[in-house]
Amino acid sequence: MLAGRAPTRQTRAQAPLGAVFALVMALITGSFMVVMPLVILSADPVFILPELPSNKQDAETLLYLLTFAVLLPLWLWRGPKIADRIRRGPNGEGLVALTGILTALLAASIALVRISSDLPWGNGVKAVLAAGIVWSALAALSLFRATRSEWRPLNALATSGGRIWAGALLLVLLAALAPVKFGHVDPPALIVGLIVAISIAFAYGRVGLPVIPRGWKLPLDALVVVVVLLAIPDMVILPIERAASDADASFTVYVIQFHQNLWLGAASQVLGGSALLVDTVSQYGIVPIYLIAAFLNLAPINYTALGFFDGALSAGVFAVGYLILRAAGVRRGLAAMALAVGVVALVWDLTFPMGGLLQHGALRFGLPILLVAFQVAGARWPRFGRTANIASLAVVGLSSVWALEAFLYVSVTWLALLLLRFTWQPAPLRWRWVAVRAAEVVVAWAITQMIFLLITLLASGSLPDWGLYLDYLRDFLTGEIGELTYDFTTWSRGFAVGAVYVASAAGLALLAIRAPEYVRSRQAAMVALAGLTGYGIGLFSYYDNRSLDHVLPNISLPALLLVTIWLALCLESGARFSLLYRRCVLGTACGFVALMVAVAWPAAGTRSEDSLLAYVIPGGPSLSSGFERIWDPPEFTPGSGDGERLIERYFAGEDQVPVLTRSELDVEMLVRSDKVNALGITDAKEMSWVSGPHEGTIDDAVDDLQAGDLMVVDNEALIAFNALVAGLATTTDGYMTGSKMEPIQVRALGRIAERFRLKVVASRPSGVTVVRLEPRQP
Repeated sequence: MLAGRAPTRQTRAQAPLGAVFALVMALITGSFMVVMPLVILSADPVFILPELPSNKQDAETLLYLLTFAVLLPLWLWRGPKIADRIRRGPNGEGLVALTGILTALLAASIALVRISSDLPWGNGVKAVLAAGIVWSALAALSLFRATRSEWRPLNALATSGGRIWAGALLLVLLAALAPVKFGHVDPPALIVGLIVAISIAFAYGRVGLPVIPRGWKLPLDALVVVVVLLAIPDMVILPIERAASDADASFTVYVIQFHQNLWLGAASQVLGGSALLVDTVSQYGIVPIYLIAAFLNLAPINYTALGFFDGALSAGVFAVGYLILRAAGVRRGLAAMALAVGVVALVWDLTFPMGGLLQHGALRFGLPILLVAFQVAGARWPRFGRTANIASLAVVGLSSVWALEAFLYVSVTWLALLLLRFTWQPAPLRWRWVAVRAAEVVVAWAITQMIFLLITLLASGSLPDWGLYLDYLRDFLTGEIGELTYDFTTWSRGFAVGAVYVASAAGLALLAIRAPEYVRSRQAAMVALAGLTGYGIGLFSYYDNRSLDHVLPNISLPALLLVTIWLALCLESGARFSLLYRRCVLGTACGFVALMVAVAWPAAGTRSEDSLLAYVIPGGPSLSSGFERIWDPPEFTPGSGDGERLIERYFAGEDQVPVLTRSELDVEMLVRSDKVNALGITDAKEMSWVSGPHEGTIDDAVDDLQAGDLMVVDNEALIAFNALVAGLATTTDGYMTGSKMEPIQVRALGRIAERFRLKVVASRPSGVTVVRLEPRQP
């Protein structure tokens, strides 16, 4: 079907769309195989800490920009021109065969490099470079020759285009398996999945689907949404009960607690009366912290409640994804199957449970999907178009006070939608239309900023100081803390996800330019494709920066939704594809689904048992006991329970408590007590990474301490304090030798030691101690 219908004299001037798409993707991939090794090999590794691997993040960032901002637009511009020139020349009948041969050679080279780990040239970046150079040379010579005089061997293959492409597609499927680590595949699950895939492909077109009564359609959609909302939130979050006998569970608890402190610290300060960009600041932006604070006004302040909140929001993102599929015209069964695969492969296979690491959840990644949903709704139901546009602009405006990442992701999504709709405008009015759309965005930003300014002024009496947030951005983007990152693993599955976004962008652009009538006839689906493609490309920048394998599922929902919509377009009855072709496409898609599920299956069992769905189903764990644990969790940091009891005894009726203990312990004892650190220290680790915006606030809080005040410390703080008093403390970059206290805490202890000595009032075996500040004798 790459050739489409046989060309006539009138249509031969334009190359078949399928052949153009194949050529564009081959040129992008071949170019990447040359550019990627050259960039990586020319970059010097960065070493942060001896215990961490080196990274080449600058090279990866450059590759991301080159791929999406240079190679993709370059070959979308040149590829169709090359194809059309060949089509108009004496070798036009051989174009389909030529693109098939080039695609087959490219796929074969990728597969060969992937399986060549035991061969002399290996399967590293140098082997990829060699394969890319060889293929690029062959492609350049072949395409150049095809644009010249008659090439009889090529024209002789014109009648064999179908067979050539059948072999090429098999090689493409083989190359697509390159990122798969088959040691992670569950064989029984794969066998069962492949049997199901073959059965579905065989039944397609032979067995009719049951007709759903009209009155049942909305209830069935609602049922799918409810199941998705129940299947994703995790009820355990921190598996402390398993930690004693399971090292992985113990590590999971540590990692989740460490990362949640980054959010809880700032949220607790807001709950204590502080205002963001006035009294406190967070690397995770503005609105997310206020949302957490609003939720924790209704729920207990603890790790499990916070994790459940983010898990519930993430479930909402998946549910909105299902609604986007339905509004885009995807049939109910296919959309439901896609979400089922998403739950198993993108949620239940997570290394850390949904809601555990908030920087990978809806609070950070979810906002753009609302923009896509509103735009798709407006395209599907034009009578609500104005309302949908206003709602979309509200999302765009909100992104400006959400966080830097959300602002960038929403902006890229909006740009992708703008580019699609640009092609629908009458040529004389296009740039005027762009100017109006840009003005709307600027107004949305301005209104949102003004509202935020007024709210902050009324609540705190001060204007927001964006310089505090910009200091964070500067240090995290250009400072030493910004260099703490990771490289892609060898043959990462991230390459496959990135390829989906590239292919979707290329396919949509070619359709919009070369088949505008088709695009206009399916506006809701095309808007969904444009928005999700921009959304996915934006999210992929995060994976490019934090290239750990466990991050990938969190940025892959747009890819899953995109593949589902493209599959639905291929299968729709009006498409000009043969039944055999559609069966092959469906069978291939189901085969990859089987592989995804087989990879996820070993972890999915445990994770599914911890889901809210398992607690709701009769015979599972008690729902009441699950929420009781969320509302009143066990102790995660040793000593936090002792700290809670000491605070309740010695600081009853007070909202703020001066606390200086090792990091993690201070946050947990305060959240368990529903108190705020009177010293202004939220998360000591984060504040030590970027100390500038916090030093003045903490210094003022320490200077306000008076003789007779009580303070909570632990053994680590006492050791550091005594060393400071005795003049024995030695520090490097603010870290005290032999101490677990963070630099921002050492700074506070030093200022306290200048004025006071500490008298023990009460202590516990865990080391948590209440001390009274007594004047230091001159």
